[in-house]
Amino acid sequence: MADPLLDVLNQILGRLISIESRLTVIEKRAALTQQLAFLATMQTGGILEMTIKIDDLVAKVTAQATVIDGVVVLLGDLNTHLKEAIAENDPVKLQAVADALDANTTRLANAAAANTTAAPAEQPVVDPAPAPVDPNAPTT
Repeated sequence: MADPLLDVLNQILGRLISIESRLTVIEKRAALTQQLAFLATMQTGGILEMTIKIDDLVAKVTAQATVIDGVVVLLGDLNTHLKEAIAENDPVKLQAVADALDANTTRLANAAAANTTAAPAEQPVVDPAPAPVDPNAPTT
């Protein structure tokens, strides 16, 4: 004959084992959730950093476009002044335009040089040294 108290204890033990296995699953899921949250935070940070870099790049391109627009205006003004000086046959105005052109050419060349990465210097080609000769080696 079975003991009713033992049967109840076995049922309780079975339920406790079932609860324990469910808790283990819940703990694993919680750990995975934390890891996913961490990865999402890292990804969001990377996206934010990339957005900042893109915004910086857009600002630089915009500034460059502004400089280019300024150069276009400058060249147009020089062209206008040159045409006026030629039409008036005024050597003083011609010289002033020539001087302005020289000064602006120098400024543009300096600015371009300051903002251009230098090409890497070519490395000289060196012939390898001849292999050392062993005086004791037999000749063939």
